[in-house]
Amino acid sequence: PRTPPYPIRRLQTQIAISEVPIQVAGLPTLGIADSTLTSIGFKADGPILIAGPQQSGRTNAVRWLAESMHRRWPSLPLVHLTGRLSPLSGLDLWRVRASGAADVADKLERLIEIAGTPAGAEPAVAIVVEYLTDFVGTSSESALAELVKTCRRNGNPIIAEGETSTWGGLWPVISEVRNARTGLLLQPDQSDGDNLLRTSLPRIKRADFPPGRGFWIAGGKASKVQLPLME
Repeated sequence: PRTPPYPIRRLQTQIAISEVPIQVAGLPTLGIADSTLTSIGFKADGPILIAGPQQSGRTNAVRWLAESMHRRWPSLPLVHLTGRLSPLSGLDLWRVRASGAADVADKLERLIEIAGTPAGAEPAVAIVVEYLTDFVGTSSESALAELVKTCRRNGNPIIAEGETSTWGGLWPVISEVRNARTGLLLQPDQSDGDNLLRTSLPRIKRADFPPGRGFWIAGGKASKVQLPLME
């Protein structure tokens, strides 16, 4: 009798949290890599840019990266800052939360102090900033730029999210995030890698990118990845 051939596997469009491990080689889990169809981790040690168009899965990506760090380091203090109303504000994940320019401004001085503690076996703090570009031109912008710089210098993660079209310009806080050249580009255009993180992307077909799929860029390399879907 003939042996049937093995089916050709492909990257799933939806992945449950139960399908990925808590850590990969000591790192928080990012998702499933297209090249190996196995889980990969991410280094949580400085600015991480998350960009994508509407309906690309940015909110899910922010929540998953925060949840993944919490799963890896349950005692890690997580901070959530947002420039507008967000469905993530009410999550129990956050040790500190602030919404709106005034509320965020009140907490930045203390957060800069905490972020100045060098990371050890785990980060001293992990900060999530939704709609980062909403703070451009506000009284919080310079302090936010200092917070990003402090996190980068001390190896503490700060996740900065925004729609792709808002990441242009040479504003200090935007430049500080982009200069780390690390991030997740969801449903990207061909030029997004070069424009945002100075890393070229392979040839892209938009139909190959359902929500939650994008390129993870770190160390000058781009890897296609599918993130787990948060319930």
